[in-house]
Amino acid sequence: MLKKIGMLFSKTWGCDGMKVNLGCGERRMEGYINVDIVKRPSVDMVMDLSRKWKFPDSSVEEIYMDNILEHLEFWHAIKEIERVLKKGGKCTLIVPHYRSPTGYMPQHTRVFSYQFFHLGFQEDFVGLGGLDIRTVRLIPPVKALAPIATALHSLWEWLLPVSSVYVEIKKK
Repeated sequence: MLKKIGMLFSKTWGCDGMKVNLGCGERRMEGYINVDIVKRPSVDMVMDLSRKWKFPDSSVEEIYMDNILEHLEFWHAIKEIERVLKKGGKCTLIVPHYRSPTGYMPQHTRVFSYQFFHLGFQEDFVGLGGLDIRTVRLIPPVKALAPIATALHSLWEWLLPVSSVYVEIKKK
């Protein structure tokens, strides 16, 4: 399998660093290895993210996960992110906010908030030793209001609608 990944990577993405779009569904990203559990035209690689990911240790430059983390066992996914990211690599997470109606779908394993990543979760990342949360932003239904929602996160999170939480993680 690793040989197949290497061939796919070298033929399609060159040598600048592997970028993966995990849980891509129909959202194909050019320049990325698009991964999903279901084979579709948009998918380059079929993978069950609830198991060990099919990437070698420290092999991925960038991970993009848009509305997929909430479907996975959280700590398994975080440990896999740490394992496969190269030093200095980046992971972008977009997850539904706990006040969003989409946050409570039956297949979701967890709900998220600004505070979860920014305050309470930061100490747990220290325990992993290799990951650092760089950015946490709230994404309201009107995306143009995101800077205000993030600046006033404590008030906004409780009183006004929020669709998602955007998080950037970097491997130390």
